[in-house]
Amino acid sequence: MPPPLSKPDPSERSVADGSRKAQELYRYTGVGIQFAATIGIFAWLGHRTDVWLGSSPWFLLVGVFLGFAGGLVSLIKKFSPPSPPTPPKPPGTPSP
Repeated sequence: MPPPLSKPDPSERSVADGSRKAQELYRYTGVGIQFAATIGIFAWLGHRTDVWLGSSPWFLLVGVFLGFAGGLVSLIKKFSPPSPPTPPKPPGTPSP
């Protein structure tokens, strides 16, 4: 008679789960910092442009909106699933 199957050690499972959770935490933290930095850099550039041209607060607002849009595009690209590859065309097929 074979020995009964043993249950996995809970301490081993928690280490693996903790490591995976830490990796996810670092990934999301990095994405959040990048998003905030993008908005901050564009806002700073807009502010400096306003100081230079004396047109406060218009370029600051443009910078904030551009930074938000750029950060959002980066987020979407980072977290969207990859598109499936297109199959190769058979030889002799005319291209459109």
